[in-house]
Amino acid sequence: MAVSNKFNVGAEYVMDGVLDLFGSPVGDTLRVGLTNTAPNVADTHLDTVLSPDVIEATSNAAEVGAAGGYLEGGITLANTNGTRAAGTVTVVADQAVWTATADAFPPFRYVYLYDNTAVAAATRPIFAWWDYGVGGLDLLNGETFSFRPSGLASGGALITLV
Repeated sequence: MAVSNKFNVGAEYVMDGVLDLFGSPVGDTLRVGLTNTAPNVADTHLDTVLSPDVIEATSNAAEVGAAGGYLEGGITLANTNGTRAAGTVTVVADQAVWTATADAFPPFRYVYLYDNTAVAAATRPIFAWWDYGVGGLDLLNGETFSFRPSGLASGGALITLV
């Protein structure tokens, strides 16, 4: 199972109301992208004007290039929903699935979560990333990779604030 990490600024985005967390679906468009460069907790935003996208401030982790079935910008998460109960806020979503086509998929190790709705395209809010371990992942033609928040078969929690 992947190790979950949060960007320090992610909690600030939530507290400042940059991310519309509540409702079904969540009011903003949440997406996940792939990189083979380690993000840093001190990173502050994703620049989607650049091609490929870049997580900026400290790591400058570039998104993997569009190839082999991977499209720049990643995948929009489906069935996002935000709830609050007893002082805990949780955002959940369905799994995201990538399939390698024609050529090999670009190697990657990290999945990152960002808001593709809020703010300007050059400063998209970033919230978390998941580390899939040393060496990264390679997909050959026809193989799939499923990003399952919380490791659940159908998806699960993306962000939990207590």
